[in-house]
Amino acid sequence: MLSVYFCTSNGSTTASTCALIGAVTTIHKESAEIVKADFDQIGSLVENKAVPRDEFLKIYWFEVLKIWKVLFKDEIENIRAMDPGYMRKFETLKDWAEQHQKQMEKNKANEAQVEIIKDVIIKPAIKDFKVEIEGQKYKISALFDIL
Repeated sequence: MLSVYFCTSNGSTTASTCALIGAVTTIHKESAEIVKADFDQIGSLVENKAVPRDEFLKIYWFEVLKIWKVLFKDEIENIRAMDPGYMRKFETLKDWAEQHQKQMEKNKANEAQVEIIKDVIIKPAIKDFKVEIEGQKYKISALFDIL
């Protein structure tokens, strides 16, 4: 459990507590930047076909969308004002993940329209049956009709 203390000038919390809270905040921000940079690099690898896009998205599409949503609330536009290329490959990866999600939903909807019948017993009927004898060799052929 994480306890939160408010650092005030009246001395109600200790300096070490305030320093700890500041350190945790800094670590959180640095960790978020590392994750974003990793996904930006993955986006570049996928775009340049070093990593197969479909195979990557089959496994990681949800994580891409979740991380994008968590880490890009308001921050991206502020940073892009100074650096227009900031996290563009990650954004492309996110766009592909959204397309993958839509395709999966479409496939699921199509699957719902297909009627699946289980335990069907097919009784084949013999349409033609031949036995040919050549010396000590037998050749048997049967033609079946499935009813």
